[in-house]
Parts: sequence; structure tokens; C-alpha cells
Amino acid sequence: MENRFLCAKGRRNNNYLYAEVIVNTANAGILLRELKKSNPAMKFSEPVRIKMTDSSGQELQMTSRRSWNSSGGIMIERNNDDYSQFRIYLMQSKGTIAVEINDSGTKVYNFSIIVDGFNDLFTRL
Repeated sequence: MENRFLCAKGRRNNNYLYAEVIVNTANAGILLRELKKSNPAMKFSEPVRIKMTDSSGQELQMTSRRSWNSSGGIMIERNNDDYSQFRIYLMQSKGTIAVEINDSGTKVYNFSIIVDGFNDLFTRL
């Protein structure tokens, strides 16, 4: 079972950015699409750093070295414990989470996630 959420619209260099979070029982993923939602997910060749900050200032930082699938995206894996931390962080957060993704230090993507409903999502997986 897999659940998808179009989380937010963000920006990168004043371009629209569409972010979609995917969760299943084993991993989570983030798909980023520039300009319009129908564009293909962006591919990353280097590890990406993910920083999340909730409304109370609590942060979660992760590094991903894998794509969600061959089409692109970012995988948050269970086997390096990032998925567990991600899941707990989303379940304990309220309101909006600001997300910053750095692609090898040269590109920065910003968007936000409204976490209402994630508790229900994780209990249904």
C-alpha cells in the first residue's frame, strides 16, 4: 500500500515547485517537479540533504543517496533509520513543516508540508 500527498507549492529560483510526499510501509519519497505538476520528477545525481523544521523549531536532518525510482525523486530509506525518524517527526509535529532540500550545495529547494492527517496515514499503512 502506498499513499501520495501533494504537499505544497514552493519555490526554487522564483520558479514554482510542486512537492509530493509518498509513504509506504518500507520507505518514503519526495518527488519535486518544477514549473508545473505534470512535469517529470527531478533527478538528483549527488546525495541530497533534507532539513525539516516544524512550527516549534524542532529540526530533522537527513541525507539521501537514492532515488525514489528510475524516474527520479528522493528516497527516505528504512535501512539507515531515516524513515523511522521521518515518520516519528511527522507524527509528533503539528501545523506546517518547512522543508529545505540541498542538491550538492548548489541548488536549494524550499516548500512546506501541512502535517495534519499524517497520524491517520501512518496508522492505515
